[in-house]
Amino acid sequence: MKTLVIDTPINAHTESFSAQLLQQIKQQFAESTTYLPLNDMDLPTLDERTLTVIYKQKAGEALSVAEQAIADTRQAMLQQFKSHQKIVIIYPMYNYNIPARLKV
Repeated sequence: MKTLVIDTPINAHTESFSAQLLQQIKQQFAESTTYLPLNDMDLPTLDERTLTVIYKQKAGEALSVAEQAIADTRQAMLQQFKSHQKIVIIYPMYNYNIPARLKV
């Protein structure tokens, strides 16, 4: 069963619970695990440009080169998410909230 591990590390402390959990997952499910470190990726944020892309796609309008790049990135991320049977999200909790990278 394919597992997608989405991680938003804020530091590299190996004694943290998040780091230990990630190590356990990598050891137990090494052959079927995809690791996705969000902090190392250039993800399109949900801003005016991204909303314009979404509206244009729904209307069937042509996209510019920059808009097509945003659409392609969003589509690739969605397909990667859908292609896995298990999703594990590892993130630090601070102020009882989730990191901004998970909100995009």
